[in-house]
Amino acid sequence: MHAWRPGEIAADDEERRIWRFIQTLGTRALPIHLGLGREDRFAPRHRLMTAALAPGSVDIVPGGHDWPTWYRLWENFLDARFVSAAHD
Repeated sequence: MHAWRPGEIAADDEERRIWRFIQTLGTRALPIHLGLGREDRFAPRHRLMTAALAPGSVDIVPGGHDWPTWYRLWENFLDARFVSAAHD
């Protein structure tokens, strides 16, 4: 990832802009939570991003690129970030 050179990025290429942003951070931790379905059609790309994130910032659940999976990930995110913090 660190050797990647994106070249010129089109104005509507948000995915490459995000990758470039992550690359500029180097070894600094990212305050990002990544949730993905194991069978999501974008899962291979997203798994590459997990290398740049803290292990506790990644949630992978069974499912695809669909609302039931995203809903489960949203519930997990809320539980992990807000419910556990309320009990501390």
